[in-house]
Amino acid sequence: MKRADRTPEAPRRAPARPLPAAVAARPLPPAAQVAVLERRIARLERRARAGRWLLAAIALPLLWAAAQAPARVLQAESFVLRGPDGKQAASLALVQGRPALALYDAAGRLRVALAVEAEGALLNFFTDHGTPRLVAGQRGDGSLLVLHDGDGAPRAAIAVRDASGPSLYLLDANLDPLFRKP
Repeated sequence: MKRADRTPEAPRRAPARPLPAAVAARPLPPAAQVAVLERRIARLERRARAGRWLLAAIALPLLWAAAQAPARVLQAESFVLRGPDGKQAASLALVQGRPALALYDAAGRLRVALAVEAEGALLNFFTDHGTPRLVAGQRGDGSLLVLHDGDGAPRAAIAVRDASGPSLYLLDANLDPLFRKP
């Protein structure tokens, strides 16, 4: 409804004494009923506009604050990454309370594992049959590299320790030393 179409509202007055029952029971003429209804509608429209402004005043700062919030952090004890075929491709989990990352090939076999231990970390590479083939790691005051044969037995190792320096080990099929320096 346009402002020019509205009927001006009567000025507010202090409440009058109640009308006698005989007068109050009489119906108002139709023109007076229309004027009363128009005033009531105008009052309701003003309240509705005020309510919309109040809602906007509350909602806009909340929406702005939500838009400024940093990205959420996804937290879990383990995550599994699956390919389109549903096979596990990778996992990140806590193993004995320490983080470990496992990577799998297309057949679902474990191929690479990275684990954090109490005194260091290990990176393991596995064969098609799940036996270790190469292990690289850091423990305590040194680092090591171990090469395994096809059966998973260690055959060569290089280690470097801060206190004793480098070491080289070569082992036969029975794990007896073929060469050791120092």
